[in-house]
Amino acid sequence: MADATAGGAFASNIVIPSITAFILYDWIPHRVISVWLFLQFILFITRIFISKKLLYLLQQPDAQERVKRYFIEYISATLLTALMYILIVWLMYIHAPPEITIILVMTVIVLMAAGSISTLGSVIILFILFVSLTIVPIILFALFHGGETFFIFALILSVYLLFHMLLGYRQYIVLRNSLSLEETFETIYEKSSDGIVLVKENRFLDCNEAAVKMFGYEMKNEFLKMHISQHMPKYQPDGSLSTVKMLKMLKISQKEGTNTLEWLHTRSNGIYFWTEIVLTKITLNGKEVVHGVWRDIDDRKKLEIAKESAGREIEELNKVLESRVNEEVEKNREKDQHLMHQSRFAQMGEMISMIAHQWRQPLAAISATSATIELKASMNRLDSDTAQQKAQDISNFSQHLSKTIDDFRDFFKPRKEKVETSYGELIESALIIIAVSIKNKNIKLIQELEFNEKFLTYPSELKQVILNLIKNAEDALIDNKIEDPYIKIATYREKERHILEISDNARGVPKEIMESIFDPYFSTKTQKDGTGLGLYMSKMIIEEHCGGELSVVNGEDGAIFTITIDCSSLGQP
Repeated sequence: MADATAGGAFASNIVIPSITAFILYDWIPHRVISVWLFLQFILFITRIFISKKLLYLLQQPDAQERVKRYFIEYISATLLTALMYILIVWLMYIHAPPEITIILVMTVIVLMAAGSISTLGSVIILFILFVSLTIVPIILFALFHGGETFFIFALILSVYLLFHMLLGYRQYIVLRNSLSLEETFETIYEKSSDGIVLVKENRFLDCNEAAVKMFGYEMKNEFLKMHISQHMPKYQPDGSLSTVKMLKMLKISQKEGTNTLEWLHTRSNGIYFWTEIVLTKITLNGKEVVHGVWRDIDDRKKLEIAKESAGREIEELNKVLESRVNEEVEKNREKDQHLMHQSRFAQMGEMISMIAHQWRQPLAAISATSATIELKASMNRLDSDTAQQKAQDISNFSQHLSKTIDDFRDFFKPRKEKVETSYGELIESALIIIAVSIKNKNIKLIQELEFNEKFLTYPSELKQVILNLIKNAEDALIDNKIEDPYIKIATYREKERHILEISDNARGVPKEIMESIFDPYFSTKTQKDGTGLGLYMSKMIIEEHCGGELSVVNGEDGAIFTITIDCSSLGQP
């Protein structure tokens, strides 16, 4: 700016006046020309002095009033320069030199005014006033002088004046934006929370206040005078020498244009801290330097290190837990197998009791038939027809006993693959085992089988659950001495859910034990050698093996056990 101001003053107050005086030397009195040149020289000295004083005051924080005063003086000196050219135009009008001389002088003055766009463009008002005061008088002089040549010259100057002012305004806008960007950059540079430094030849060339504070220094000069290696430990965490590695990082940024890294630094008090650095190669005053942005990430880095450490601890803990879980799973598997065996033994005991109950009537009939044969034989009254009839009866009873054995054997025959069956078939198979017992105890059996479609399941396991639920209902009715006892078996379908309900009128499950009846070893039949495994194993079979659900609620008359099989997941035939 200082160079442009001095150059503009030298051109407008020394060079152009000298050329003008030389052109008009033979047409205007020499004394007048000399005085005019002397005044121009005085204005040149004044403008140089004022501009230097302004530049000095602009760097002082408390000189606003003095800056205003000198700025007004600078404007006045510039406008006086324009008035000096008005004076020379007036002198030409008085002394009337040749037309070619007048046009030559006016052209020189216009060229001088054209140069003001670079020297006065930053002060748009001063630029407009200076151009107007130098070119408008020339246009008026051309119009007053008259003649076709001067009219054309006046027209050209008028168009040029508007065009020149427009260019000046655009130059002002560009300069203003440039200054605004420069101020913005300076604000970002100084006010940034990140440390910003300029690195040249392995030293910090300059920095902002954030960088000084980041490294724990009070004064910028104290920070900048130290070599870059003095701001870091001897070795980085990876074991490499800090100085060697930093030189390598700087070379990478100079070669590739930019480089990002994490770096361990040292504060002025010797404490280590982590930073994230972005190095960028830039050109400053024609020289290549490295622009660096230092961000303090010490807290984040410590959290990352702590997280990694915690992650390793968690990984080790997970391995230990996995081992313990596997041990517990194995123990639970052994426990479940033990429970399954106990449940099997309990069911075998109940089955033996049912077999005995089933066999009691046929065996009694066989015994009675045998006694009849023996009695008639002793009385010599056993004829051939009677003997054949009684033998046939005994044979029928024996076949019935054999069929009972087959039914029980099929009932407990395990199947590892799903089989197509229906609730009706499963209920019929279960009732073959227990129907006689229910009938002998005068319990009414109600069947409401609304749904009898076939689906894929494990029939043996499902029959065991159905038999266990019916047997529990029978025991509850007998234990509670219910009048007009009944057991109701119902089936129905809700979308893809196949539902079987077994209910009774034994007054239901007491509320205090409702949540515990499916727990292992929980039983209300301890006085009757109950194991507490029947319902537990039934729930395991339905929910873990058959992929369904076993639940219980209390209805109006008694408990309602519900088996739900979702055939959308099991598949249908």
